[in-house]
Formats: sequence, C-alpha cells, structure tokens
Amino acid sequence: PVDGADAGDAIPSGVIEAELNFVARGSTRPVSFTFEPPPGEPWNSGDYEVRRVPVRNARPLAALGDLSLDRSGFERVVRPSALHDFSDDAVIRESYYPEASAILREVTGAGRIVVFDHTLRDSEQGARGTPQLREPVRRVHNDQTFESGPRRVRDHLPPEEAERRLKGRFAIINLWRPLDPVAQLP
Repeated sequence: PVDGADAGDAIPSGVIEAELNFVARGSTRPVSFTFEPPPGEPWNSGDYEVRRVPVRNARPLAALGDLSLDRSGFERVVRPSALHDFSDDAVIRESYYPEASAILREVTGAGRIVVFDHTLRDSEQGARGTPQLREPVRRVHNDQTFESGPRRVRDHLPPEEAERRLKGRFAIINLWRPLDPVAQLP
C-alpha cells in the first residue's frame, strides 16, 4: 500500500481478529464477473465460508524495515500524491500513472514499468458493473493467475518485447492508495 500518512498514525500496533470470506474447501472454482455477466450467469459463483483470522497492523513492521516485496509479498510506502482529485480518468492516466511508475521503479529497481489500469472503489457509492466507481471486493482473492499474468504482458507490450520479457522475470504489482481514511471494508 502507498499512502500519504506518517509512521505515527494513531492505529493500534496489536493484532485484531477479522472475519474474512474464503472459498470453501471442496467448492467448485469460483467465477466473479466485473461487468455484466452473460445471460443466465450469476455475478459470482463458488461457495464461501467466513473464517476468523488475525490481522496485524503493518505500520510498526514497516517502520522497523521488516516488510519488503521480496520477503513479504507487499510493502508499505509513504508517498503523498500530487493528484488530489481522482474523479477524472484522463487526469489519472496523465498525472498519476507517471507517479505510480516512479514509485514502482524506486521500490523494485525494474527497468520497465507498464501501468495498465486502475480501479476506484467506494463502499458507499461504488456499484457492481460500474467502471467509474466500483464496490469493494468482499472475498479473499488474487487478481492474476498463472494464465492471466503472462496474458497481461502480451496485452500491454509489443509482441517481440512481450515474448522476450516472458523468458525472464516479471511481476504484476497492485499499487493501492486510500484516497480518504478507510473506515470500513479495508
């Protein structure tokens, strides 16, 4: 996560228990449509179960330097954005995408960064199937698979470059930034 907050945020450093929705053991492979599903198909499939899991505040760990992409799979980076109004897609692409690229280049050392999309989520005003402002995802999930990851590379790079890069190391990284204090559904 990237945010503009200081390490001195007034958030407890302890552990809390939270209820998260996981795919139930033995459930069929879940499918979740982002936009209107084909006729007769539900928006979501699969069976889910609620599990209570411990959740730790990452801020103290980040302050100690105990989090990194390589070691933890995520990292907390504090970088205030020059963009304050995220309501215009064109402005986001023109202004924020270069900011995001700079952050990722700094954190990863990558020689090539391709920002390929963004999603704005709001638990009060977001709606399913609305590309401008979507609701939060209420299930534990990942955004890429072993098939979709390489497909993304091929979708966003020229064919020769994509095939060359797929022979080496590449990563798809979600850069998440709260636009307002997160009060629910973090």
